Amino acid sequence: DAASGQLRPSEAFAEAETDVRKALALDDSLPEAHNALAAIYLFNKWDWKKAEAESLRSIDLDPNFAEGHHLQSYTLWVQNRDAEALREQKLSTGLDSLTRPFALGEAYIYCRQFDMAIKELQASAEFRRDFWTEFYLSQSYEFKGMDREAAEHMAQAYANINDEKSAATIRLAFKEKGFRGVSEWMLNGQLQQVGKKYVSPWVLAWDYALLKRKKETLAALNNAYNQRSPWIIFVQKEPVFDFLHSDQHYRALVKKIGLPPAY
Repeated sequence: DAASGQLRPSEAFAEAETDVRKALALDDSLPEAHNALAAIYLFNKWDWKKAEAESLRSIDLDPNFAEGHHLQSYTLWVQNRDAEALREQKLSTGLDSLTRPFALGEAYIYCRQFDMAIKELQASAEFRRDFWTEFYLSQSYEFKGMDREAAEHMAQAYANINDEKSAATIRLAFKEKGFRGVSEWMLNGQLQQVGKKYVSPWVLAWDYALLKRKKETLAALNNAYNQRSPWIIFVQKEPVFDFLHSDQHYRALVKKIGLPPAY
């Protein structure tokens, strides 16, 4: 994810595409290379059909390629083919449950099946302690309105990466201001990094959306569009943005990205 590094998305994808095309020129039968090209079409070029075609090519070359099924699910989410996308992620997780232990839980979140997401993520958390499984558990509980559980799992996410200071801060923030306090802490942490390193406007949009700060959320989403932030293609799948669905500026943004409307 370019949001976690110093390269902006366009720079990172340009470098990756050069390498991938060189690999395919040498050997067109590499499923990993076709999968990588599918990711470039999906996240950078916003060409859903070419992304799906390259993803299918990678799976044809290796039907047991878990990453291929995972990427294929992404190409289907953006086309609102949710049942197919969920099926592909189930296949991916069945082939490899360790690389992305959170992925099926995330898929259930995209389907707004929060109880299923919690069940899946809790099962994953029992055998592997990582950040993202707990993060998505926190999301699932928050979308169900279960703020205490959401805060505790967010704290656990940081504890899992040995950041006990942040975990303690989250628990204190919840005690003082509820989950809104946790959300404010997350946003302020990102804002403090602006100017010091690259901060993805997609991340800022997500944090503003948690606080239902509509004006700032829309501004950050527009910045994410202008920077071609990779994860903006899932703007309709993330429940945190559901409160924007009736807004004309939001709908115009979805159209500019080229996504079929899901609102």
